[in-house]
Amino acid sequence: MAPKRDAPAQTRVVEENRRVETPKGPDSNIAEAAPLVDVDPERRGPLTGRLIDGRYRILELIGEGGMGAVYRAIHTLMDKELAVKVLLPEYTAMPGLAKRFQQEAQSASRLDHPGIIQVFDFGETEDGLLYLVMAHLQGRSLTEVITKEAPLSTPRATALGRQICEALAHAHSQGVVHRDLKPDNVMLISKDGSPEQVKLLDFGIAKITQGEGAASGLTEVGAIFGTPEYLSPEQAAGDPVDHRTDLYSLGVILYEMLSGRKLFSADTNMKYLHAHMHTAPRPLTTLVPQVGLSPQLDQVVLRALAKNPNERFQSAVELINALTGATSQPAILVHPGVVGVGSGPLPPVPAPGTTVPHAITSPFGNPVPPVQYTIPPVTDPEAEEKRKLVVWGLGAAVGALLLLVVALSIVLSDEDGEGKPNVGKSGGSNAMAATAASDTNLQVVRGLIAASKLKEAEKRLNDIVQNAPKDPRVHLMFGHLHCRRGAVEACLAAYNTAVMLDGALREDGMLVANVQRLLVKRKGPRWGRPVRERTLAFVHRCFTKGKLGEPVVTMFTRYVNKWWEHDLVWQVIELLQKHEAASGIDWSHAYELRFRGEDSCELRKKYIQEIVARKDPKLLPLLGKVYSEPSLKKHFSKKRLSNDCLQEDAAEAIESLGGVLPKKKAPPRHRPATLTGQVQKLFKGLK
Repeated sequence: MAPKRDAPAQTRVVEENRRVETPKGPDSNIAEAAPLVDVDPERRGPLTGRLIDGRYRILELIGEGGMGAVYRAIHTLMDKELAVKVLLPEYTAMPGLAKRFQQEAQSASRLDHPGIIQVFDFGETEDGLLYLVMAHLQGRSLTEVITKEAPLSTPRATALGRQICEALAHAHSQGVVHRDLKPDNVMLISKDGSPEQVKLLDFGIAKITQGEGAASGLTEVGAIFGTPEYLSPEQAAGDPVDHRTDLYSLGVILYEMLSGRKLFSADTNMKYLHAHMHTAPRPLTTLVPQVGLSPQLDQVVLRALAKNPNERFQSAVELINALTGATSQPAILVHPGVVGVGSGPLPPVPAPGTTVPHAITSPFGNPVPPVQYTIPPVTDPEAEEKRKLVVWGLGAAVGALLLLVVALSIVLSDEDGEGKPNVGKSGGSNAMAATAASDTNLQVVRGLIAASKLKEAEKRLNDIVQNAPKDPRVHLMFGHLHCRRGAVEACLAAYNTAVMLDGALREDGMLVANVQRLLVKRKGPRWGRPVRERTLAFVHRCFTKGKLGEPVVTMFTRYVNKWWEHDLVWQVIELLQKHEAASGIDWSHAYELRFRGEDSCELRKKYIQEIVARKDPKLLPLLGKVYSEPSLKKHFSKKRLSNDCLQEDAAEAIESLGGVLPKKKAPPRHRPATLTGQVQKLFKGLK
């Protein structure tokens, strides 16, 4: 696995030639630690020296991430070096993250390709640590190569791109979408005479689209997963994704390898998301003209970076063919001040729209079906620059003439009307006049929406947005309008844009009220569950950073204390805890939701331990209910969850909190079915 960016490459390639003796003693999932005295202190982790599952001896720490740590280990029976990825203990108790870690093993188990890291085993230790065993790689990450050597030569960059494409083609054929493709997750190793063979890593947030696990619910619509610098536009918007999102991320990587620069530069994650959704990338031939890229290759990269997935390459195999066809075209090397390069005519270049067959040789020796490659239309960069200069010159002249007319009109008129620049004695003007909408107009629109006069409100908004397309308040009003009409996706998209442009708008009263309504929306399939999930994804995007205002905290607290879906409620609880705004939460209600909604007995026991750690006497009635009642009914379901496995733990918890054990209740008696009852049930079913 790839280490931290600041970790030296040597930490991943240190050879370990000695055998480590297995400690004697009773069989255990994790044996007593036997620290290795000759391991660098900087590479010692909490598990160094331990024996996991009786087979994997942990040697040293080689990398850490936000959720897990990766160790170099040795299989004590086979004397083989491996890498063991362990989910950090603080995340093990979180069901969503634990299941996503298990999904990484499930995703990787589908994949058998020389360009994808092998995963051999997955398990859980007796003390609850989840681990994943995979091949131990010795090489360099693509991040290191780009940082030190970019821009890479065209043959080298396209060869690496084709290898990544072939690995993606295999994953996509198995119904697995990576969704976090980035240079950190691409390792280059030396194998079989090839100095740079690609290995794709970390399918931890992969999406399974076929077969078992396809509808696990772990990657819900509206949630954003991945790294901001490499997200596709549909990921940035929280929309559903498919295999084409990986092709966009690969386009970003190709852009970096060929230019040595980031696709976009931003100082916040939100700005990265906005750039991926709205900013057009600069062509490579104008960004780094000294590198000498062919216009065809530039067009291939730009097509991979198309905002609309339908305008990108539709498969990894199609991108392989395009890269091969573009690489065969001559490069145009341009130096500042030099009109031509070399002497004599350049080799002929196929005309735009020409279809050329290409026989593709796989970098791994695997057959790839030949695909017809169509040369994309290309414009002459020099002619394009001249055309832009002419257009800009005409625009500047027209703009100067308009400014002169405006200045004369101001001098000749003493009246200042709404929407006109207000020029004072100093000659300054209101900079927002040209880009911001009038407060009065926006207040009128808000009133029309509140009065359900939606057609008139929409007409006014369409007039306003033409003059102030970047005013976040205009997008906020569009969000209010769409929410009133019941267009949930359009509503959240407009709110997302508004908050992205101005974070203070998330405290808007109408926005807060609409978010609250969507969080408890019951209409639609499955009582509106998809709407609630998408709304909660919007909440995570727009309410995670910054301080929450009192209206927002009140709204979230009311939702937590009244709603019944335990997984959604606890996501909001985690958000409030992060902002240190959880003082108003009814913890008895919150934990009762967990006891009624979670099937796993082990997790329910952990909830009892969390209650004990809180030392709150107000939670004693809940513990008494868990102890005394044989089962608890799920919300809006006939299913009952047995409390038999919890009663002993609940009794200990009650005693530790100084409570008194209540009398156990008898299990409910089931009356025998009567003829009258059966007839009533039949008619009820017919209705």
